[in-house]
Amino acid sequence: MYTIRQVSAMTGIPSVTIRAWERRYEVVRPSRTDAGYRVYDDDDVADLHWLKARLEERGMSISQAASQLRRLQEERRMHDTASQPRTDVYAETGERLLASLQAYRPDRARAILELGFSMYGYEAMIGHVLSPLFHRAGEEWASGRLTVAQEHYITEFVMQRCMGLFGLFPIDDRMPRTLAYCPSGERHQMGLLLFSLYLRHRGVDVLYLGADTPNDGIAEMIREAGVSVVAVSFADVGRCRAVMAHLDALRERFPSLTFVVGGRGAESLPEPYSEYALIGRPDVWAEWFEVHVRDEPARPVRRYPKEEENGSRQS
Repeated sequence: MYTIRQVSAMTGIPSVTIRAWERRYEVVRPSRTDAGYRVYDDDDVADLHWLKARLEERGMSISQAASQLRRLQEERRMHDTASQPRTDVYAETGERLLASLQAYRPDRARAILELGFSMYGYEAMIGHVLSPLFHRAGEEWASGRLTVAQEHYITEFVMQRCMGLFGLFPIDDRMPRTLAYCPSGERHQMGLLLFSLYLRHRGVDVLYLGADTPNDGIAEMIREAGVSVVAVSFADVGRCRAVMAHLDALRERFPSLTFVVGGRGAESLPEPYSEYALIGRPDVWAEWFEVHVRDEPARPVRRYPKEEENGSRQS
């Protein structure tokens, strides 16, 4: 749940405008706290983003956009009460999105995404539509049903949309700052990006470095930025030995770091490194988050004194 100030920062819409749209057009229906303050959910935020896009990108008036949004909201309520299982709805959305991208129709794909974010919320779309879409595109390419160009086009489309979402969510200062990257030579970053966006949606300040990140400078960044969690992802099993050596070096220098490793390569990590592996879809991410982030005591941005940075060498 978000305050109106947070929603204004996330959407770029002034608080006074949000209140006016709520009063005149009933496009959002925030709940109220016991003290009478407005609180908004993910659907409200998605709806406001949708409205703003219609005004700025399509040149609609607010009354036109609000009328369209109310129809979408009614469709959302119908879906919520329909007998069709939600998992089937997600699968259907993913199929429509994949078909649009295979046909090189980005306009149609963007419309499907906008409707999905509005109807199901960010976390559901990330976990149940975009993540399976990414895996499906890889499988279709491996089986020869997608060309390399098509697979790259689909992946790039999803990546651009996800990168555009990073700045939308407020940061919770109680969450541990996280550094996310793929090791040197590793180009497959889509899974890491989706996981990072999942964390960002939950308030985690994620410093995202992306693909093919050399080890040089990582330790200095951890120290200077006060990083508490390091997320690494790699697909090539041949990188296991190099990844383990890298984690050993970081663990020796920063004994209190929390590690999480994803990607197909994580499946081949031996003990004790396998305890860092996070393999599976967002249901597994949620379990990891509850154990390693939410259940931890509140942690501000970490500052590493020299004795902690080199603690294990002195022991």
